Amino acid sequence: MITRINTVSVSVTDQDRAKEFYVKKLGFEERMDAPLGPDSRWIEVAPRGAQTGLVLFKPAEGMPDYERATSMI
Repeated sequence: MITRINTVSVSVTDQDRAKEFYVKKLGFEERMDAPLGPDSRWIEVAPRGAQTGLVLFKPAEGMPDYERATSMI
């Protein structure tokens, strides 16, 4: 039985703008911002005190479901 969700991925086209929105506009806390390859970062944000965080990821060509992910953003 699932009792907790740790992270949820959110596809974004601009990681900096997405991070600014969640942190500065919504008041989420930044949990991590680390390099993840040449053109991407692992950015995790969450509401203060929450167990579940959002990973703001930028889809890259060659990723499974790249076209579907980019058509939704």
